[in-house]
Order: sequence, then C-alpha cells, then structure tokens
Amino acid sequence: MGLLKRLGYIVNNKGEYVYQPTDSDAEMANRKEAADEFKNFFNSIKKIKEGTLKGFREFIEVIILF
Repeated sequence: MGLLKRLGYIVNNKGEYVYQPTDSDAEMANRKEAADEFKNFFNSIKKIKEGTLKGFREFIEVIILF
C-alpha cells in the first residue's frame, strides 16, 4: 500500500488524491503510524544530508552489492 493511501488519501475519478476522513480508531492509528514512519524517514534524509546518519555509508555499500 502506498504512503498516501496509508495517510488516508484516495484517488478520485479525475485522478487526483483527496483526503478521506475517518472515524475509525483503527484507521486513525494506522494513519498515525504512517505519519510517524514518514517523519522518521524525513529525519533520516536530513541526517544523511548533514552527514550524521551513522552506518549510512556501510548501508549503501551493502545495497550496491545486490
């Protein structure tokens, strides 16, 4: 499932993403988890840019091997 769908967005008949509100506690928890995951990803990207993400260089070297 894509990130936008996990955050509560659906594609309308015009091909645009629109937010779908929900009252479901389970769905709200899922959306919060997705938002937290994105926030962590964004913070990691900032650390990569700053050169402060520990182990990133080694991670890239391992990925290149595959």
